[in-house]
Amino acid sequence: MNQDAKPTAMIVDDSGSFRKLVRTMLETIGFDVVAEAENGESAIQLYQQTWPHFVLLDVHMPGGMDGPQTLREIMSIDPDAIVVMLTSMGSDFTYDDSISSGAKGFIKKDQEVPELQHEIHVVSYNLLTGQ
Repeated sequence: MNQDAKPTAMIVDDSGSFRKLVRTMLETIGFDVVAEAENGESAIQLYQQTWPHFVLLDVHMPGGMDGPQTLREIMSIDPDAIVVMLTSMGSDFTYDDSISSGAKGFIKKDQEVPELQHEIHVVSYNLLTGQ
């Protein structure tokens, strides 16, 4: 990535208010949010149009494709994709399935805003810098 270019991100979550909150957090720490999707099908299309550096992907979304299915599709398109799963309710199966499918980590959505922002900042920085 060009050192002067901002890292890009895509947010995938069925909650518009949560996407707005996360967009603000990402922009505050220096990301250019290039895409937002409310479901897996839109996420796949937008991923192929924007090729973001970093994806935050909700585990539980209504409709045809849930987060783990969307993750597998993104990883089949781009095996080097950096995808972190967002969840407010996790299970060992979802965690194990997502990690084995290529997710780089999990962030719990149901924490206080400062903690959520800190976790997003730490995870995104570490993944993008290879630390």
